[in-house]
Amino acid sequence: MHPESKRAAAGPQTAVLEPYAVRIPTASHLLGDKAHSIIYELLGLGKLRAIKDGTKTLITLDSIREYQASLPPAKIKPPAARRPRQQTPDRKRGERKS
Repeated sequence: MHPESKRAAAGPQTAVLEPYAVRIPTASHLLGDKAHSIIYELLGLGKLRAIKDGTKTLITLDSIREYQASLPPAKIKPPAARRPRQQTPDRKRGERKS
């Protein structure tokens, strides 16, 4: 049996590691499917931080969290009051046409 399989079978002792940084497509998805060009723009503005692993550009998760926390709250209007539906005289609610 592979040593990692034994550790996984052990259950509670298994540690789950969260990545420190993610690639551009994953960062794009985490930020609401922003275009890759927007990710690079945010990097250039210093709103996101990146590190390099060889040729790969990785965006730090901390900078993604900080950027999202800096965004203003959404202002959503409550839905307009609905008028009650009027029943047609030939059918009652719930009846179907034959």
